[in-house]
Amino acid sequence: MKAVTPEQLQDIVDRLAEGLRPERVYLYGSHAGGTPHADSDIDILIVMPDTGATLAQLYGAAEKCLRGSELPTELVIYTHAEFERQKHWVSSLAYTISRKGQLLYAA
Repeated sequence: MKAVTPEQLQDIVDRLAEGLRPERVYLYGSHAGGTPHADSDIDILIVMPDTGATLAQLYGAAEKCLRGSELPTELVIYTHAEFERQKHWVSSLAYTISRKGQLLYAA
């Protein structure tokens, strides 16, 4: 897909913020780097508060938030504790996003 517009990103963030109440939402990947290709999806990482909800519950809720959106979106969800721990591991996605990801939302 061509580059995502600011309005499209805001729609994704608004849906996730309203339905999930995340701590943070990051854009990463080719759209964050300004190099999307025709087959690029929108890579979103969501940091959730440590509520005791399972990842299956969180992913289900996130998918429900984006239902009806025509945009190809890839979601990754971390709990607060997971993200804070893994952002120090050089080989982790959390490490890369904490340094190169674009913060779209912070509670």
